Amino acid sequence: MKYLIILIALALLTSTMIAASTESSQFNKYDIGKLVHDYYDVKGHPYLTASIYGSDTFQRGEEVTLHVMITNEGEILSFEANEDEFKEDRDIYGVINTEAAAAREYEMDREVTTALSITAHLSAGNAPVDITGGGGTALVGTLVAGTSSGPIDFKIKINDDAPAGTYKLILNTTYRYQEDSAVDLEGNRSNPIQNTYFSYKNAKDTSTLTIKVKEQPLFKVVKVDTRELMAGSEGILSITFKNIGEKIARDAIARISNVQYPFTLIDSESFLGNLNPGDTAEAKLKVSIDKDAIEKNYGIKLEIEYKDEHGYTRTDSNLILAAVGTHNSSTYNNNNISSAIPVYIK
Repeated sequence: MKYLIILIALALLTSTMIAASTESSQFNKYDIGKLVHDYYDVKGHPYLTASIYGSDTFQRGEEVTLHVMITNEGEILSFEANEDEFKEDRDIYGVINTEAAAAREYEMDREVTTALSITAHLSAGNAPVDITGGGGTALVGTLVAGTSSGPIDFKIKINDDAPAGTYKLILNTTYRYQEDSAVDLEGNRSNPIQNTYFSYKNAKDTSTLTIKVKEQPLFKVVKVDTRELMAGSEGILSITFKNIGEKIARDAIARISNVQYPFTLIDSESFLGNLNPGDTAEAKLKVSIDKDAIEKNYGIKLEIEYKDEHGYTRTDSNLILAAVGTHNSSTYNNNNISSAIPVYIK
């Protein structure tokens, strides 16, 4: 009798474990409809949008961190019950088992708007911007509909000669989502087994992020004269600057910011005054040259300090300048390729 009781107890325990177990499989949406009973037809999907968190306005030449937030605005478009599937399973497995399976599928189907394994990629498009950090790619993770990510950081650099204006960066988000699910019953009426099926789909959303480059002065060298520079003597380096920016530069001063052999600074600054957009001004900078200097081109770096329209002192040290020396003069080359002026010494 004891053995019989133990065997019956084991049989009941095993039966209970089977009834509670589930098996999960992945199929595409079409296969789910063919292979199993699908209690609900759900239509919907995630929809990811992006926005800038914090400042969206920068100065040319700046290297900054752009903070981006991603929001899932996904929604369920329709949710319909398949009454024929309900009726058939109620007849086979009973109302309680069928309703329990349908309730499970209902909850899983509502996950259709959740974006999984999100990856965000930022590109410059036509904006005068370089994406400098991490290749512009960030892993975001999972976003339930109606929620937003924390700030996602992208390193960008505004080009030194970027025109002022409004520009659009492109943020592509790729992800996958659960397109459909189904809970199918099999076995007998008293101990049915729930089999769970899923189908997933890959998706991509694109957002534009608007940034602004401030209007400000921007300087360009339009003429260089090195005729007075000779080895073993003092001479005047004459440089003509033009304000090609959008704002006035007040009390502008041009200066030599860095020199190396064979130069020695005598008068490294030259007052330019106020330069409206389009204005030019000539700087005369005095240097001495070592007597043993050989005849060739040398580099001298420059900067311009000025007050902006609000009275704040600014420095433009990102001048893109180039000059070609000859025995008689230096002629400015409009194809700017260097951050220093090659100065020719006779």
